[in-house]
Amino acid sequence: MQIRLSVSDTTVETAQTVRVELLGHDYTGQRWCFRTNASDFGGIVLPLPKAQMQFRQICQQVVHLFDPVAKRLQEMGWTACSTRAV
Repeated sequence: MQIRLSVSDTTVETAQTVRVELLGHDYTGQRWCFRTNASDFGGIVLPLPKAQMQFRQICQQVVHLFDPVAKRLQEMGWTACSTRAV
């Protein structure tokens, strides 16, 4: 998993998720990939549908983790999950 961030200055609070990228490999090399700036999985052999759903949920959680607004709300004690689509 790669998380690519854009930072406008030196503080972590201003970091925004640009893209989350997941790559699936086996002994022969890369088999599939998923990027949050694309809508579907691509590659030679795709993960099972249930695994695809779980990978999307992981990406949503990563975006939520690095979302500055959600981060501030968390610090204030809010526990609601982000509903922003990935």
